[in-house]
Amino acid sequence: MVAVCRVCFLGALLAAAGCAKPSAVVDDAGGVGGNGSDDLSSGEPQQDFSVAPRCGDGVCTAGSGEACDTCPADCGACAGCPMGYADCNHNPADGCETPLDTPMNCGGCGTVCQQVGGTNACVASGNSYVCQPTCDATHADCNTMPNDGCEVDTTGPNNCGGCGKACTNPHGTTTCTTQGAGWFCNPTCTSGWGACGADKSGGCTTNTTTGDVNNCGACGRACSASGTSARACTNGLCTPTCAAPFSDCSDPAAPGADNGCETNGTADPGESDNACSGQSNTTSEGSTTTITTNRILPAGDLDTIHVHFSEGSHTCVPFTSQSYAASVTVSGQAGLLLSVDNNNETCDNTWKNYSSTGICVQWCGTCTSSDDTDWYFQVSGIAGANSCGDYTVTVTYASEGNAPPGCTKPSC
Repeated sequence: MVAVCRVCFLGALLAAAGCAKPSAVVDDAGGVGGNGSDDLSSGEPQQDFSVAPRCGDGVCTAGSGEACDTCPADCGACAGCPMGYADCNHNPADGCETPLDTPMNCGGCGTVCQQVGGTNACVASGNSYVCQPTCDATHADCNTMPNDGCEVDTTGPNNCGGCGKACTNPHGTTTCTTQGAGWFCNPTCTSGWGACGADKSGGCTTNTTTGDVNNCGACGRACSASGTSARACTNGLCTPTCAAPFSDCSDPAAPGADNGCETNGTADPGESDNACSGQSNTTSEGSTTTITTNRILPAGDLDTIHVHFSEGSHTCVPFTSQSYAASVTVSGQAGLLLSVDNNNETCDNTWKNYSSTGICVQWCGTCTSSDDTDWYFQVSGIAGANSCGDYTVTVTYASEGNAPPGCTKPSC
């Protein structure tokens, strides 16, 4: 009580002297004063009268940094935390202890910016903070939910090179492949199919075996229109319909380029088409000859053959009649017909069409004169004929009075 009376007395003296009354404070050791510097050398407590506010003194002193989050004992519990902070542990004693600008508590307690497929920063957005992912070269934020980062791997077939870019393939398999900085669908096709478009994500959708004349046998391999009236693709080969007088004699396979109907049937060396002077042949009595060289004939084309029948030496009664017979046949190619000129000695280009591949001819003579004669035959190409191979003309000249196989014995 003595110490208290002294204080009161001293205060009265100071007041009488015009000094301000000191504020009562609690010092660091729990006594009077606030700076904890009591000098006890005289045996009596010595008071210091400077004021040092502290949390717990019952006064909320903002100038000393006291607030609801730093000193709830003096200032009371916080009704709400300032921007960027939160009371995440629900302990009023430490106030709003958690900053909300970190990836572990971004904008709210426990809101984590997941570090998936790149980095995920916590950045200010308006009056709060949000996650902001930055994806690496092989990931993307496809669900537009920044908290889970770059959650999608863009090196797989379901999201190849970007969100939702799926690789499909109805006729093969597809991998997601990188070249340079990007990723793309790389299909492998089953036989007869191709991934022919610029966009490979759909896989192998083009039938290169049948039907597609612009992708026949391989992607981008077009059937040539040269010499054709229509193009077609069958079993990976171009099978055109040829315009006369062209024929398709070679069918190059992929990857070689197609050449259309490349053979011109009118360009046979050694004969003049549709002319009586065609290719010449001489067949002697009692013998057989053939013509095979340079004889190509497409539908709509004509080849002419001049055959000279040479009488042989034989015994006969002077001035008696002689009879002769010969056959001319064509073989080696479908779609060919033989005709003979109406005039058996000279060609006047008036043809008798026998609609046959074989013709028998007869003529009469006398023993005392030469019975040589000339005949003109014409080979015509009809539907199914082509220029892709030589055909053969066979001439058989029987001996006098006889007939070659397939012909009737002559009579004069």
